Amino acid sequence: MDRVYEVALARLETSEPFRDKERDGERREDLCKLVLDQTGTDRIEFDTLCKRVLANMPGLGLLSGSGASLKRMGTLMLSTLGDQAG
Repeated sequence: MDRVYEVALARLETSEPFRDKERDGERREDLCKLVLDQTGTDRIEFDTLCKRVLANMPGLGLLSGSGASLKRMGTLMLSTLGDQAG
């Protein structure tokens, strides 16, 4: 569970570099609850738990979508650069 939490926390921090860092404590608590909720009572593999947690992060507001926006922006910039080079 600790490894899944660390992976999810790293995802959160890298996907939202301009987030309100004053709310990080609250986000960490929400993330911890999410990991515990997704674990359930049965034994679970790391990959399965990690996929569940990462899939449910946006639904809790842990990822506001700015990471996806940044990814789209990067893709757009790369395609624009490719057009200029050709």
